[in-house]
Amino acid sequence: MRVQGVKAPRKFWKLGLSLPGRSDYLYVIANALRQNDVDSASLTIESEAAKQPQNPDVHLVYAQLAKMRQDWITVYGQASEAVALTPDSAYAHAQRSTACYYSRLVECASREAERFQQMHPQDAVAYIVLGHARELQGRFDEALQAYAQAEKLYPGYSAILQGEESFFSAWAIWRTR
Repeated sequence: MRVQGVKAPRKFWKLGLSLPGRSDYLYVIANALRQNDVDSASLTIESEAAKQPQNPDVHLVYAQLAKMRQDWITVYGQASEAVALTPDSAYAHAQRSTACYYSRLVECASREAERFQQMHPQDAVAYIVLGHARELQGRFDEALQAYAQAEKLYPGYSAILQGEESFFSAWAIWRTR
């Protein structure tokens, strides 16, 4: 039996054998994350951002890794770079909204969440992000509507709402009494 169409890995046993490519950094990051080494993954993406400053995908990956470290300033900065390079990147707006949410920047979280939801009206994640922004604004009925829409689009998302990341769940329980 002969195996055909299989590509060789870009790096072979860490011997430094690699083929140059714009996405090679993803292999290094994935391996670092598989080993729970967020610091190495972060150093890799930081280096890659210097090499590919015009690549919005690099900035989005950078923002996501910074999010894992809860470095909200870096998340916002890298998501802003991605937005500047591709203004129609819905997920860059989502990253900015998340950074603003955790930084308690009410207007920013709301503006970015609305933009994300407008760009992806059939995406349940857009309504979760919008719901978080509405919570931050104190507009709990609108947050509840956004979460209900997320649940409608993707049954099972209610589990997300009961996580410790959202103070909405405590309010929702209190409201139903």
